[in-house]
Amino acid sequence: MATYEQVEQWMNCSDDEYTAVYPPPTPFETQLEQSVFASMSEHPFDMASDADCGWESMFDFTCGFNLALRGGSGSNARQVLLNVTANPSTEATESTDTNQLVHASNKRITFLAHGSYGRVPAALVAANTAWTTQVETNPVHFYYQTLYPYLIRSTRAAAAFVGASPSRVALVSNVENAFASVLNSLKHAWTDSHRLAAFDFTYGACRTALDRVCEKRGCKLDIIQTTSPLSRESILADFANYLHAHPERDSVKLAFFEHITSPTALVLPVEQLIQLCRANNILSLVDGAHAIGQVQLSLNDMQPDFYATNAHKWLCNPRGSAILYTDPQHKSKIHPLITTWGANKGFHSEFIWQGTDAYSAHLTLFTTIRFFECLTNGNPSSLYTRNANLAKKAGKILAHVWNTNLLTEDEAMFASMVTVRVPPRAPILTPTENNAAEDCGTDACGFSDLHNDLISKFHVEVPVFTFRGKRYIRVSCHFYNSLQDVYALARSVLLALGYRKGVHDALERLDDVIANGGAVV
Repeated sequence: MATYEQVEQWMNCSDDEYTAVYPPPTPFETQLEQSVFASMSEHPFDMASDADCGWESMFDFTCGFNLALRGGSGSNARQVLLNVTANPSTEATESTDTNQLVHASNKRITFLAHGSYGRVPAALVAANTAWTTQVETNPVHFYYQTLYPYLIRSTRAAAAFVGASPSRVALVSNVENAFASVLNSLKHAWTDSHRLAAFDFTYGACRTALDRVCEKRGCKLDIIQTTSPLSRESILADFANYLHAHPERDSVKLAFFEHITSPTALVLPVEQLIQLCRANNILSLVDGAHAIGQVQLSLNDMQPDFYATNAHKWLCNPRGSAILYTDPQHKSKIHPLITTWGANKGFHSEFIWQGTDAYSAHLTLFTTIRFFECLTNGNPSSLYTRNANLAKKAGKILAHVWNTNLLTEDEAMFASMVTVRVPPRAPILTPTENNAAEDCGTDACGFSDLHNDLISKFHVEVPVFTFRGKRYIRVSCHFYNSLQDVYALARSVLLALGYRKGVHDALERLDDVIANGGAVV
């Protein structure tokens, strides 16, 4: 059984030193390498294409993955992996989408909501299941002999992927757990003379966590009002103005930022915000829930005090695994929410064991990173660029067809997601269509009648929300999405809102865009 002394040693040693204790691949991982991953490497993803390449069927759980394992490597395995089990429905969306999600009505779903809860490819679901099965073969041996070496393997792989030293990284279940661990560890030094700061668009769950700490300690949560229109420059100016308005800034103990905002999908200038915090002796806590797998990360260079990111979103890992980065100067102060056997034995010893639990999502993380490497031919940034280009193209198409606008004109604030204002109802509606698309009426609301109509009537899944009194749709673009999905969304929203050919010109604009291969003329 690995000791906590070994845990600390393995997490703090160099890569060369770690090779001496590197655990061997499991039989299932070897199967993956010889079948699915070999096939992916032989037939790489076309990063230059925004057309439908068939990769959506990586989420086909009916037969593709298991047959691929049995069928060997190469193109045959890839053909089985990408097997399409049924023809997609074109009844509502009039698209040629090859989406493999199935709605309760047995209609294919156009899925443009990856940013909500992620989506796990069949191969990684199977890898996760394999770990769960291995536990049950002999739970005692697994927890005593197997767990720690493979958890450390995943943690070190995750650290490398986000550009961080392994010594600075721990795995937790989700970003909320990470934030709670940090805030719970730091709050005892805060009093009623201290302040925390966050922007007015901060994600609701995170703001609630900040509020709870302030309630318990008597400190004040300052909500920084941001100006419209939003841009990188306006965000930096708003934060600088906040600092200037508080000459007693020694009282500001921590600032909370999102790297990519939710639900508005704006990439904030976090590097500059962190620098401003450091210059003013303010701790920075960054919510990177949407970051890993969407943008390139180099946390050692970014130098936040604390940073957390969810592996289940854009990295496509099974849910239940997130990464907490902690600057070395704070590691001795930060403790997990659960105090157990590793207490007072070191940062990694405290986080690695959080009681008897299913650690399969953490263990699968190593395989997920390997999946990403194969998918991108060892160059994840190429996928980030491809997805961002598709998202920006989607934004231009939707804004043009709907005759609306993006949430910001600062194009650099969008990565693999883009936020587009919803068009108004069609001027002429029949009585039976008047029930569609009522505004939910609350900022950051994730559901509305339009959302419900899109999924129930048109089989399109996408978030609809209200921000500063205006209604928006957030479009997520990952490797399995294509322009066909964008066309399906554009048409479905128009139909849900009562637009009709021959009556309104929006549908004709969409036809023109499709005829021009996605170009907005």
